[in-house]
Amino acid sequence: MEKISEAVPIVIKLDINQQEINELLEKSIETSKYLYGDKGYDKIEIIQEARHKLSEFSGDEWRTGWSVKMYHKGEVENKKFFNRMNDALLWAQNPNLFDDFPSFNLEKRDNMCFQPSCNNIAIIEYELINEYSDLGLLLDKSDLFGNDKKFRRFCKFHSDRGDYSREDCNKNYKEVPYENTYFNDQKE
Repeated sequence: MEKISEAVPIVIKLDINQQEINELLEKSIETSKYLYGDKGYDKIEIIQEARHKLSEFSGDEWRTGWSVKMYHKGEVENKKFFNRMNDALLWAQNPNLFDDFPSFNLEKRDNMCFQPSCNNIAIIEYELINEYSDLGLLLDKSDLFGNDKKFRRFCKFHSDRGDYSREDCNKNYKEVPYENTYFNDQKE
């Protein structure tokens, strides 16, 4: 009978600052909870562009390629140029295949309307009463990661959340005092 060898743990060390990661996670995960449909980007442009290549070795020529720009709240957050359309389309579906995660300005993001694709400044903050899974099942608060108080912020136009959804509906929110000072600080 064959002897089964013991598993050897594999340790991978990354050159990252764990304290910065923890601070970022605390700031974004323990306080805000984005809507299920918010995938990070709200607009993706794929445009064919021409460029003139200059080379002493192979000669000068015009080449075409595909420029991909990914927007969040009206600002370009990620962009890349590809020689082939297939690569541009693949990257647009999952930009993390090629690059690091985009560097969203989380403080700005948390002070804008949480409704995907809305570029308005948030004026109302709601605390979630209950949290639900993607399947609509009530989650036990004692099982949730981080702070048990989650919030969402909306502009005046999107502040009425309706009554259809379980988690994102008027009856599941409690309005809490909120003063958006982020955009005032940016003007100074």
